[in-house]
Amino acid sequence: MGKFHAKSARLLLGGVGLFAVFTSVVSCSSDTKAAPATTTTRPLAVVSTTTTVPVPASVVSVETAATTVPVDGAALLSKALAAIAPGYHFTTTATVDGVVAATADGDRINDASRLVITGNGGSVTYIILPATLVSGAAAWVKPDGGEWQALDAPPSTTTDPIAALKAPTSVVVSSATARATQLVVTVPASALGLSGDAPTAMQVTLSGIALQSVTLSTTTAGKAAMVQATIGPVKDATPILAPI
Repeated sequence: MGKFHAKSARLLLGGVGLFAVFTSVVSCSSDTKAAPATTTTRPLAVVSTTTTVPVPASVVSVETAATTVPVDGAALLSKALAAIAPGYHFTTTATVDGVVAATADGDRINDASRLVITGNGGSVTYIILPATLVSGAAAWVKPDGGEWQALDAPPSTTTDPIAALKAPTSVVVSSATARATQLVVTVPASALGLSGDAPTAMQVTLSGIALQSVTLSTTTAGKAAMVQATIGPVKDATPILAPI
């Protein structure tokens, strides 16, 4: 399949597509950023007064003209994940030292994914199906101008960032406005297929209960690396089936 294709095939076994290029950027580094320390209280500004009262760190406020409404980050994240459960479109970009290393674009429908990864070595298309009652999980890859090939290893279930977001170590609301809510969601490194015990923090942006983006920043080989996925409605709703 070629150098890029073979490497991508191994790294795509996560099966979600959302961070399809995630491991190719960070797998060579164990220097994942630990999540910021979570305190038990945070001052909440009260409109039209200088008094402050403590609230949980996972809750901040959205100021309106007349009131201050608390935001429960964990509950909001849970609703956002439930909303995209039937499917979503994703575009993921991985950069190293400010240079784009690879991109992934595709749809996830229920538990199946269809995506295209593009890097310096060209493009490859993937179809990844979940395990069923009669068969195990399976994945296929097709290089540009090539034929579909079945991958010889079943997809792993430990590198799905959406699944990781469903069981976070902590959720902290870093900012909230009428337009968007920013969350810092910490998950175990193992939930993303990374080695080590250090917790990993992801930046999550929501608009209402709509998940807009997920970003992870780290270092690889001493260089700054970032993987960012933007989320939207499914673009190709045709059933995702085995190609061969």
